[in-house]
Amino acid sequence: SDFWREVQTPGVRRASTLLRHGLRQLQEAQLTDDPVQREAALAGAVARLRRAHERAPTDLDILYFLAFATSQRQLVQRQANAGASIREAIALYESLRELDEDYESESVAFELGLLYTRLREYTRAVDEYERGILRAFDPRTTVSAHANMAEVIMLSGDAARALRHYDRAAEVARQYAGDSLSLALALWGSAVASDRLGEGREAVERARQALRASGGDMLVLRTNGVFFEPESEIHWYEGLGSLAMAEDETDRELKLAALQRALRSFRRYLAEVETVATWDRVVARRVTDIEAQVAELERADTSARGAGTGRAGRGARAGARP
Repeated sequence: SDFWREVQTPGVRRASTLLRHGLRQLQEAQLTDDPVQREAALAGAVARLRRAHERAPTDLDILYFLAFATSQRQLVQRQANAGASIREAIALYESLRELDEDYESESVAFELGLLYTRLREYTRAVDEYERGILRAFDPRTTVSAHANMAEVIMLSGDAARALRHYDRAAEVARQYAGDSLSLALALWGSAVASDRLGEGREAVERARQALRASGGDMLVLRTNGVFFEPESEIHWYEGLGSLAMAEDETDRELKLAALQRALRSFRRYLAEVETVATWDRVVARRVTDIEAQVAELERADTSARGAGTGRAGRGARAGARP
């Protein structure tokens, strides 16, 4: 009972209360889309869970949620020193493993995969995702791990291997209906991996499938909890999405607008990319091709407007005859 636990380990009752309060604030943080409110709720959750951990240092539940709340804080863009929170969260998860390596082992591995990705320690991130997949009891829980591991592998330079993991993630997500977010993200990732392999038409088709799975737009790419490392990656995703929209558009003005969005995204990727890679040439070719398409559509618009003006002028002169 709590009474005897309190007798044996003073502070346990207070730790339980702090855990309850910390979890309430953690839930508030996950429910809000306001970054300021999210940051405040996470800070409150970490403070309470840290105090609970001080009173009950071997309580696995407290340690797990303290590690989770700490890792979530580094996703908040307003936080100045995310790196410190990342390393603190990693240390907490490692402490949890030392106490009991089987406690929430799949979730711990998944979170460590995310954290090592943020530190750009890609080999360790892949190791953690593989560990989590091996420890999963239900294949449905591996979709995000396969997709995230694919992203890390792609960042390491192996787009072909990444594509296999993206396809595996999509396969599992389709097999077990209900995880539309994971399916959409896996399809988006597969589109970029395919593009980096030089599969131009196939990449656009994959982006088209991703759009359908996302409800026809790209908002899923900027959903709370979805992040890209490095941040410039998102522009390749959105560029392909806009290109797929343009190819499906029959209205000339809407097609032109979609192509211009694609052009802005690809140009922004090239401007912001931190490490030059061989596949950047793919984006450069995309930019050149889209510029040509945009120029052709703009010339067609100019010609159409000119023809319309000419017809109007002839009509005016004809109407002026006595």
